Amino acid sequence: MIHIRCGALATTQWLDAPHWPWNNEPLVFRASVAEFTPQIPRFDDVLSPDERQRANRFHQPEDRQRYVLGKVLSRFLLGRLLNQSPASVQFRIDGNGKPHVSGTNQVQFNLSHAGNWVLISLAPVAVGVDVEQIRPSFRYEAVLAHSFSDKEQRYVHESADPRLLFFQLWTRKEALAKAVGTGLIHDLVNQPTLDGEHIIEGQTGELLRSWTVLSFHLEANYEATLAWAGLSDQTRVTFYHLRPELLQAIAH
Repeated sequence: MIHIRCGALATTQWLDAPHWPWNNEPLVFRASVAEFTPQIPRFDDVLSPDERQRANRFHQPEDRQRYVLGKVLSRFLLGRLLNQSPASVQFRIDGNGKPHVSGTNQVQFNLSHAGNWVLISLAPVAVGVDVEQIRPSFRYEAVLAHSFSDKEQRYVHESADPRLLFFQLWTRKEALAKAVGTGLIHDLVNQPTLDGEHIIEGQTGELLRSWTVLSFHLEANYEATLAWAGLSDQTRVTFYHLRPELLQAIAH
């Protein structure tokens, strides 16, 4: 049995992050690609050889910028937390295809990017984050019909802004699937996203746990969700905005 609690923040306060504390609670960092673009060419030495090869395979400059920025900032944040240089942080992929920091169980991480934004989450438990850009040209109806339950479809169609609500609920499915690694179940239709408490019966193995799924508004035309293991009402999520001038303070 899996217990899932879904909800949304009415407002989100983004703090500057020259010295962010680690209190064993989820953290979310955001970075504007546009703010970092002049510095991105200088980051190659921070990447691993495999990451540099993958970055060079992107045909569109903006895709490469998002990829590089996500990897570099993840290394800076994890390096500060683990008292390592960013380039020395090593990663491993588990059997579910989920990335982890090698050599420690102290922190879990996840990242996502879309449009102008990169999001990185850190937590002491399994965590997933997803951000989506609300694009007017995207035909969300087809995804809604194939990946959402009948109740969710009705909820979206009957809302005042169906497109906005679709992207909010879609980020919930994505963030939770990323937190687990392979998704709670093979069929996204049965992965709940509506506000409130949900129980999924008949699950076995490592999925016998509880999850919190929390959506938040990033800025105009961007929706995001953080998902993590556990249901404690005492858990507090803190949000930070990363700026280029803070890299030196963050790096070890």
